[in-house]
Amino acid sequence: MQLSRTSHFSTVTLAQAKAELASLSYRSENLDGNIHLIRGQYENGRAYAMLTDFVAIGQINGKAVAAAILVESGGGSGEFRVLLVLSRKDGHWTRIASAELGDRVVIKSLKIKKDRISVTMVTQGPNDPLCCPTLRVTDVFSLKGNKLIRASRS
Repeated sequence: MQLSRTSHFSTVTLAQAKAELASLSYRSENLDGNIHLIRGQYENGRAYAMLTDFVAIGQINGKAVAAAILVESGGGSGEFRVLLVLSRKDGHWTRIASAELGDRVVIKSLKIKKDRISVTMVTQGPNDPLCCPTLRVTDVFSLKGNKLIRASRS
């Protein structure tokens, strides 16, 4: 699968994007600092972050982007899934926006289609403990400037 890019954004395959994102540097709100992944992972004491296998490439608002799901933990029992949207220029990925998806949710799919990002996941229902999500949902996000907005949940 290849993605056409604007003149400053060369063609990149999904496999190439995944490989490049494994050494991503980005700012994390959960871990309160700059994170540099090495082979898709970051550790600092009990805190950690890791790139999941859920990566998609596509076009949003005329821009070539990648979307990726990361897991972040500050060292406690929580494992937060974070959706990052990134752009690539001169071989380097830069974070455009991010959205927290939840604590201990189970990601099922990530897609970019028609200027939207959709994430299908299993999250906690109203009576579920954090450990044991059972509610399957699809969140659809749009990108407004440097903010991800949840447009719908079904």
